[in-house]
Amino acid sequence: MKMRLLYIVLVALIPAIITNCVKKNWSQTVATKIQYQISTDSLTIAGKPLVIKTAALRFSDFYLNGERLQSEPISLLKSNATPINFLSKIPKKGFHIPIGTYTKMQLKTKLSSGQIPALQLSGIYKWAPNISYRFNIALNLEKDFIIDLKDVDQSTTILIDESLSKTMNVSLDLGVLFSGIDPSAWSNPTVTIQDGELTVEINETNNTDIKTAIENQVGQSLTVHFQ
Repeated sequence: MKMRLLYIVLVALIPAIITNCVKKNWSQTVATKIQYQISTDSLTIAGKPLVIKTAALRFSDFYLNGERLQSEPISLLKSNATPINFLSKIPKKGFHIPIGTYTKMQLKTKLSSGQIPALQLSGIYKWAPNISYRFNIALNLEKDFIIDLKDVDQSTTILIDESLSKTMNVSLDLGVLFSGIDPSAWSNPTVTIQDGELTVEINETNNTDIKTAIENQVGQSLTVHFQ
């Protein structure tokens, strides 16, 4: 009788023991990386080829906010004070994100000029088969962004688990960035001489219509997803 009672007690305790053994610590974090990139280093606008040589954006601090099923929401901070090279192939250190299934995750940041332009692009503008100009885009911006993140499968439900390696991909889509430019303005820009070379300057004082068109598309051109 005593043996039977002991057996019943053990059977009853087994589920609780198993549950305690596999219970996760939802404060555990996973180290991620951040990869900055542009969608392409060459494109054609109004029939004029453009080759990108430099691409740098200056963000203020990054805030990562998320809501997960298993525990409380998260709010993480990553400080940033220098321009980010979007042509670099080397991932940077990212966030340490608590594990869980996130129903919503957002990256909040701001393009902020400070002492230098917030967005800088330069390269070669091929105006005609045998005529090429340098181009420099320098935009002074103070613009806030809240970007919804997507997972590897492009779902807005994001899984962070200790068994998964995650890289946050921050991408600048140049096709979208330049999509608002008037073709006639791009085909006939004001050309100046900089350092002895013919140059298309796009800034506060030169080709301002192109500058405004680019500024209006900055928010739509930035995307963030995990890979």
